[in-house]
Amino acid sequence: MLALLSVSAHGLSVPAQLASNPALAKTFRRAEFWDEGSATLLDLVNVLGRWQTSSQWSTRTEFIECDVREMTDLQAYSVKRYEMALRLGQVERVALFQNTAKLPFSDEGLAKGCGMTAKDFKDLALNPVAINIVFDALAQSKNSLLPVEVCDARRMGLVSTDGSLNEAAFSVSLVKARALVIMSWFVFGKGNLIGLLVLLKVVTDATGVGGNFFQARPPSLQRKHSGSRLGLCKIFFYFSRLCTNQLSFLASGSPEF
Repeated sequence: MLALLSVSAHGLSVPAQLASNPALAKTFRRAEFWDEGSATLLDLVNVLGRWQTSSQWSTRTEFIECDVREMTDLQAYSVKRYEMALRLGQVERVALFQNTAKLPFSDEGLAKGCGMTAKDFKDLALNPVAINIVFDALAQSKNSLLPVEVCDARRMGLVSTDGSLNEAAFSVSLVKARALVIMSWFVFGKGNLIGLLVLLKVVTDATGVGGNFFQARPPSLQRKHSGSRLGLCKIFFYFSRLCTNQLSFLASGSPEF
């Protein structure tokens, strides 16, 4: 079960429906965009079309017991996490993973939006990466818990008035999730060091205080520190461009999201 949280879709065969409708082949990635694997638009519909409310999949009967003192991914599968979610009135990412495959595809509106019928989805393989992406969009973050009423309301918001998938709404939700992940990385992760260096540089440029820190150094020190400084600059540039690209998606669109 645990493998589902990070499994990729490399082994899945390409459905024939993608050949007749290339728009369904548009690919999406998780909020944690560096994770391996992706899912097509058809894969996402295959997940959402199996349920309308979270009550259809929120109940769990399979658990993995582990030491509460161990901070591992297995904690998400424990009965204590499930009981906590019930007390808080929240649904779990793990529950969606465990139960989606048990539900038949029944949403004719979503199927029609793909030029298909619900019956056409009967033998379509379920992409586990798509389950993660769907929960990312519902949570608008990488969180593993989500309030029941929020989950149900956002699920409704992903469907257009004609019953088809509202791709724009889904993409916006995924942008929000990805932006939060990037922001958290800079605030709480290793990225905060890069952000601090950039802030110090701005302050020194504006005030002139401590400017010598960024000035030329003796050759021996330059050789020692130039590599690490260049690496930090490259990383900062990469993430800055990534943030810009994700936000510009709303205006220009992208073949892979």
